[in-house]
Amino acid sequence: MDKTLQKLQVRYLAPMLRQFNKYWAWWTGELIAILPEHMQTAILQQDQHIQIEIDGRDFVVNADNGTESSELGRITRNAEDDRDFELPAAVTETRVVLPADKFLVKQLTLPLAIEENLREALSFQMDRQTPFSVDQVYYDYQVRARDNVNQTLTVELVVTPRDYVDGLLDSLADNGLSADRISVPDKSSDGLLSVNLLPATRRRKTGIGLSRRRNLLLVAANLVLATAVLATPVIQKQRVIRTLEPQLQKAIEEAKPGTELRQQVEQLAATSEYLRNKKQTELLVMRAVDEITHLLPDNTWVSRLDIDTGEFQLQGESSSSAALIQLIEASPLLQNVRFRSPVIRIGNTEKDRFHLSADLLQEQSL
Repeated sequence: MDKTLQKLQVRYLAPMLRQFNKYWAWWTGELIAILPEHMQTAILQQDQHIQIEIDGRDFVVNADNGTESSELGRITRNAEDDRDFELPAAVTETRVVLPADKFLVKQLTLPLAIEENLREALSFQMDRQTPFSVDQVYYDYQVRARDNVNQTLTVELVVTPRDYVDGLLDSLADNGLSADRISVPDKSSDGLLSVNLLPATRRRKTGIGLSRRRNLLLVAANLVLATAVLATPVIQKQRVIRTLEPQLQKAIEEAKPGTELRQQVEQLAATSEYLRNKKQTELLVMRAVDEITHLLPDNTWVSRLDIDTGEFQLQGESSSSAALIQLIEASPLLQNVRFRSPVIRIGNTEKDRFHLSADLLQEQSL
């Protein structure tokens, strides 16, 4: 189970962390660039690096704050204290850069499967890949590429003699200097390889508080900027709303008479339409009544006439009830004539009692 987790960590988690570190380095650089100058100065002062280069018997001491580098001075090795300069008060890291003749860089192509135990694997191949045995050198490595298709790993192995490094560290200590990292120049860039040849037993934990404070400051600035980015559109909208509210209120006041006039016009139009429809309906009803009066035969009389939503209902007596439907349907104002109930013969007479209805054609023009 532990080996499986190690493989997952090497294959997935480690590349993700590397990408995140690259993104974080880019983002913090961009973030620092947009901060006010006094904040940039405060951050850079907390992120001072000392880089010591070897020039013959001299230690060349340089100050580097991440954006610019300047030489502070030189110290002659194993000489009396001849330092005529002061080191920065807050130093995050002191780097020592080895001269070109004191280290060996070799590029190797190895199976991807050994990445989880890469340091141990390199120690086993030290005498095969270099002129030294593993107990004669300090070494570190940098992964240059991973080929998941061919399952290979491209590694740069960096080695330096132990005796030289031990003597170098002693000389630094004699001159009041110490090292947090020993590295070598990167031929593919102007920087250094991301290796540390300093023995683990001689590494000290310094500058962590400064680095942590710097990161916390950057995180805080990041949160402030993110909040500002989220709040800016809301603030801008509120400003626009406050600017437009008086204009909107003024437009509403100016449009109020027009709105009232339009409502009056609509009310008058509705009243006029109602009156026109009322008049048309009443005239139509009068025409229909007159029409029925002329259509009904003399042997028929109406005892009741009801008009409801365009429907005529006639009740009465007639000697020719069967012919009433045909007579009424001859009117262009009425249609769908039908008996509402069965015709009833009135006893001892020749008349029937009827109840019929018909639909009034509303679309008839007057």
